[in-house]
Amino acid sequence: MAPSHRSATQPNSLTHLYAKRGSNVHQILRSRALKPDDARCAADWLAENCAIPSSLQTTLATRLSDALTAERMQGIVIEEFDDNPQSRRTMAIGLSVFVTPKLFDQLAAEPKPFLFAGLLDLAQADPEIFLGPDQIGLANGRAGLNLISRYMQADWDHADPRWQSIARLAHTANVRYLRGHRIRRALQQDWHREPDFYLASGYEVLSETPAHFRGDGQDGPQRWMTYFADAEVIARRPVGSPLSFVMQYEAPRCGFTPAEQRVLCKALDGMTDRQIADQLSISTNTIKLSWRNIYERIKTKCPAVLAGVSSSEKQGVRGGEKRRRVIAFVEDYPQEMRRFNSLLPPPAKPMRRVVANDPAQGVELGRQLLTAK
Repeated sequence: MAPSHRSATQPNSLTHLYAKRGSNVHQILRSRALKPDDARCAADWLAENCAIPSSLQTTLATRLSDALTAERMQGIVIEEFDDNPQSRRTMAIGLSVFVTPKLFDQLAAEPKPFLFAGLLDLAQADPEIFLGPDQIGLANGRAGLNLISRYMQADWDHADPRWQSIARLAHTANVRYLRGHRIRRALQQDWHREPDFYLASGYEVLSETPAHFRGDGQDGPQRWMTYFADAEVIARRPVGSPLSFVMQYEAPRCGFTPAEQRVLCKALDGMTDRQIADQLSISTNTIKLSWRNIYERIKTKCPAVLAGVSSSEKQGVRGGEKRRRVIAFVEDYPQEMRRFNSLLPPPAKPMRRVVANDPAQGVELGRQLLTAK
């Protein structure tokens, strides 16, 4: 890995400036990671964009909050600002989960409308249908992950600078927040509004299904599209689509612990050590210890990252060159921030074969095996 020497002091969000159509007033679009506190907003957006099962309607926000809190779901939110700090408006929301290969195969074999809402309904009975951090780490270290996403955007007008800006920022944000996972396959669904948006992302059309939603229009049921992507197929295409970057994978080298990854994630968000300590409910001394361990891992595994940085730099100066290089490094190589476990489980002990000449002898031998220490 080549070291990066560019500045990485910006928060872990993306910002885009654009002018409204027919206006000289500039608006600011900003993307960030979806938080559990955003669950109510995300639930409202899902209800506006797809049919929610009746069993889920009163608990949808809670299910989203629980999944985000347990790190079984991640997402992005794109917000619009103007000169008034209180003018924040949500312009797009994206939700993503990882599921088992078996469940993914079932969903891809017979795609049904409103897949994401259906999965959330299933998760009420079994929250573990969405992979958790440890399972994600195992999949990153082995066969790879199966991704299911749902993206919702406020405006779908090619001629509107706002639409163009939101779409560009959505592509970039998805790369930012998903890259670094070993994603093997992906499913995405939406109404038949802007298939070019998903085709440009790198997806292929898997199916097109009539879907009834809120009475439909004069033309009858609307069309519901399911899109599919496979990492092996993406790898054979020219690099350029968002998925071509998301599905590129290289195993991490540094082996940061989950605690160290949490500190680095907060540092990527532009937080100070005091803010990180408050967010994680730990002491600043623990944060300092985490930084020392982080630096030592990088010196051992990727020494070029900190080449030329004076070892005499004051420990209290965390905004210096050493910290900037580390943040730039993990931003360029996000696999270092993802859970990873390539260890195989221990092999099962071979069963002892018992041969008995008569049933009574067999019963006695069986009793001895059961009671043996």
